[in-house]
Amino acid sequence: MAKGNVFVWSAICFCTGTIIASVIDHPGAVFAGLLILSLFFAIFMRASRIVALFLFACALGCLYPFLYKSFSSSFIPPDSGNFHIEGKIISYPSDYGGLVKFNLKLADGKKLNLTAESYEDLKYGNILALDCKKDLLASGKPSVFCKNTEIIGDECKGFMCSLFSIRKRMSENFKRILSPNSSALADGIIFGDKSGFTPEFKDDLSATGTTHIVALSGFNITIVASFFAIIFFLLPVKWRPFAATLGIIIFVLLVGPSASVVRAAIMGLIAMLTKNMGRLVSVKGPMALAALLMVVSDPFIIMEDAGFILSFAAFFGIVFIAPRLKKLFFREREIGFMGSVITECFSAELAVSPVIPILFGRFNWLSFIPNAMIIWSVPLAMFFSFVSGILSFISNYLAFPFSILAESLLSYEIGIINFFARYL
Repeated sequence: MAKGNVFVWSAICFCTGTIIASVIDHPGAVFAGLLILSLFFAIFMRASRIVALFLFACALGCLYPFLYKSFSSSFIPPDSGNFHIEGKIISYPSDYGGLVKFNLKLADGKKLNLTAESYEDLKYGNILALDCKKDLLASGKPSVFCKNTEIIGDECKGFMCSLFSIRKRMSENFKRILSPNSSALADGIIFGDKSGFTPEFKDDLSATGTTHIVALSGFNITIVASFFAIIFFLLPVKWRPFAATLGIIIFVLLVGPSASVVRAAIMGLIAMLTKNMGRLVSVKGPMALAALLMVVSDPFIIMEDAGFILSFAAFFGIVFIAPRLKKLFFREREIGFMGSVITECFSAELAVSPVIPILFGRFNWLSFIPNAMIIWSVPLAMFFSFVSGILSFISNYLAFPFSILAESLLSYEIGIINFFARYL
């Protein structure tokens, strides 16, 4: 077996081990069994040492979540009772109508993702004191809910503070130049922020199988990269990927470099660079390396983060399905940059469609209809919304033409989602 394939399958086995550890109650027994099997193959069946390596990688995957919890920088809340914490907000707070979600960094450096009851205008850098307890979400996943939120200080300074301020102002710009429903959807497809959605619209997204358009993944990042390449069309072709990479970095910093956004950026960059390199590079190695790094940074990401699965599914669609569709329908004809973007978006949609029912709990055999009607408009809506939000910093009049186009596309998407949610 080629060395590259050995690495790919070892990474897959390691990730499989972390999945096993996440779904069973006593992963230690599985770890011991796999380790014994690995030693047996290595010692007594020398011809199958590659099998021993794969079993050992899977065993390490079973053990790793335990090691991660032991040495993790994440705060592990007590299983019962209330607890008091103080810390600094280190993410963009998302408001959910009286509740707010954000990441908190405690004094000892540990981090915690929580939902707080707040009537304050919280922002990045605020120092908070909160009374919290561990709770379970409707899905059964553990969560931390806090109340009695008190701002006891502020350390909003430096580069990240400025970036989060720009993002907040962009969201305010959307609310000023777009209708309420359209501005909420613009926040969703650009920043992955669903806090402005009504409960009814969330149900409509789920019913029509279109929730994935507002889950930040490699798909969204690839769209951003494609449009930055359009903006820099005057550059030589060989330099456009680097311009698009710069655009992705700017976008990630603007949205906020959370784990999910960085993951999506990695997948988007690999998809874009692989597409530009063509057959000169095998995609399996970079894809396996990206997955391994993400799982090492969070061994529970496969089972708990829908964006992880969506990113890899979209990546598969863009790299493997899109070239075949282009060859099937267009042969050797030149379809242009916009045609290429639409084909790649449709390919990503085809790839994510099978996993959407598993991730979001609802499946409709006819959901491909609203998805097919919407998917072509998502990159355009992202682009015109983003441009109008940026230009609004300068002048509403300057942003007006782009906001009209953004409003039209966003209203079209909302209309399709609402219609099919009622009649599918």
